[in-house]
Amino acid sequence: MFTKYPYLLNTELKITALCLCIQQLIVASSTYFIARLAAGVGQGEISMLYAVLFVISLVVVYVPAYFCMVYLERAKYTAWLGYIKRFEDKFLGRVGFYPDDTTKQTSLAMLSQESKATIDSTLNTLFEISSLLLNIVLNILVFVLVLDSSILLGYVVGVLLAFCYLNQFGKLDKIAKDAQNNRLNLIAWLNRAWDNVVLGNQYSQHIYQTHLKINLIKPSGLMCIVSR
Repeated sequence: MFTKYPYLLNTELKITALCLCIQQLIVASSTYFIARLAAGVGQGEISMLYAVLFVISLVVVYVPAYFCMVYLERAKYTAWLGYIKRFEDKFLGRVGFYPDDTTKQTSLAMLSQESKATIDSTLNTLFEISSLLLNIVLNILVFVLVLDSSILLGYVVGVLLAFCYLNQFGKLDKIAKDAQNNRLNLIAWLNRAWDNVVLGNQYSQHIYQTHLKINLIKPSGLMCIVSR
């Protein structure tokens, strides 16, 4: 993904990844401290060291979490600027595209509306998945270190089953692309609303409404209710 869309892998995103790793290491250490504390209580001993470290970890974790949020938002904005620059580089001086109304409407819809939402959702999803995976892996290592190492086998089996289950949803990628294309086509036609509605030309209005309904109701199953 980053090789195809290099503007996503910016400096701010790398800083976000670093802060995320630090945050999850602190979370894992918190699990380790409380596990050691619980083990000591089970043996009739209370270690104040682990208790203090556990409390400190609960507070300190908010520092990298704060920087994660700050730099994630900066990464989104920088990536959006990168997309705008890529748009300019691709179409700069290419007058052959000027009379192509379909390319114009779709590209402008993507540039002005869809691109920001797509970049935001992509980086948010990437951040959440990375956070979840780091949390799971590090906590598994803590459990293996503190408890019985045989517990790792159960986690491995669970991960394999989850992977096989998610692999059944390979069509989601195609559905997502179709949904995005449908949304772009709809936005492109909605951009024509001002001229077609305000001028009141019945012929143009009829064509506009016809194409609008076609883009509102798609045979792919992504349907919207059209008020008549």
